Amino acid sequence: MSDSGPTPRPQQPPTPDTQPRPSDSALRRALARARDGKTLDAGEATTLLHARGGQLTDLLGYASRARDAGLERAGRAGIITYSRKVFIPLTRLCRDRCGYCTFATVPGRLDSPYLSPDEVIEIAARGAALGCKEALFTLGDRPEDRWHQAREWLDAHGYDDTLSYVRAMAIRVLEETGLPYEPHRISFDTNDQLSPEFRSLNPYGKIPAILDPNGPGGKPLPLFESGAILIYLAEKSGQFLPRDSAARYHTIQWLMFQMGGVGPMFGQLGFFHKFAGKDYQDKRPRERYVAESKRLLGVLDSRLAGRPWIMGDTYTIADMAILPWVRNLISFYDAGELVGITDFPHVTRALAGFLARPAVVRGVAIPGGG
Repeated sequence: MSDSGPTPRPQQPPTPDTQPRPSDSALRRALARARDGKTLDAGEATTLLHARGGQLTDLLGYASRARDAGLERAGRAGIITYSRKVFIPLTRLCRDRCGYCTFATVPGRLDSPYLSPDEVIEIAARGAALGCKEALFTLGDRPEDRWHQAREWLDAHGYDDTLSYVRAMAIRVLEETGLPYEPHRISFDTNDQLSPEFRSLNPYGKIPAILDPNGPGGKPLPLFESGAILIYLAEKSGQFLPRDSAARYHTIQWLMFQMGGVGPMFGQLGFFHKFAGKDYQDKRPRERYVAESKRLLGVLDSRLAGRPWIMGDTYTIADMAILPWVRNLISFYDAGELVGITDFPHVTRALAGFLARPAVVRGVAIPGGG
């Protein structure tokens, strides 16, 4: 057997086309019960799958009548509702060999066994832009049972099976975390960060801070420090932090790179370039932070070379932590030209992709962002 061939699997369950056809009398009896509005058992429903021609037309009429009666009982006679849907073909691989399916295919005809998370989000976002209210995932049944390419892809991306990946992507599509939130603006102009209420969340009096009313054990959990918040929310949502041990620690490593390097150095550069420090006659502090910022951007640019995100194909909390600081460096501190940001094309490319993400677009506007 070649590497691209299927692995053996148990015989498939029968389908309407492979089951013995029921007798004409059995089919007429099941149709009569459907006509009279009787409750059908599984055997009768299976028998009706063989209706063809005029019998199928009659069956559709009986089904329409049952539907209309149900609508009338619900108080909305004649009103059939629908919602626009976007279909997301998560994988076209399948363990079944139906013969009649036009959706399923083989690994050799696909660029990848599964859509990547970014591809899923892109399709969902396009659907939302067209007014779709539901996202429906289409996929084959447990392709990892038949195709080694599917099994290897799931293993490499940290998923136990296809259904685990479906669950993860469903969560991600639901506003990328699916977690409800209520934002509160903390104004430094009025010293909101020094209020007793805010200091009950962060005694240090700095942003950000969160209060999860449904934390571990169902109890409220206050948290401050962006790194701690990102790790907590990633673990709670099951997203943006790989489950594979090595990938998980590498992600946290780059998160610490932001907390220990990017954040402090870019922030100091902003102070000496835009704020009070700009008036200092001695420019050596500013030049030090310009040099450090360039060095950090160089490290980041090398990491992003050949990778869409810091951890490769997977968008993680490392990107969420670092790329907003790059945005601030350019747009808020007005230091893009100072650090030669165009010399770091992989950084600017990743930043553009980050700023185009639907959740980021919403986030920069909540509350009073810009």
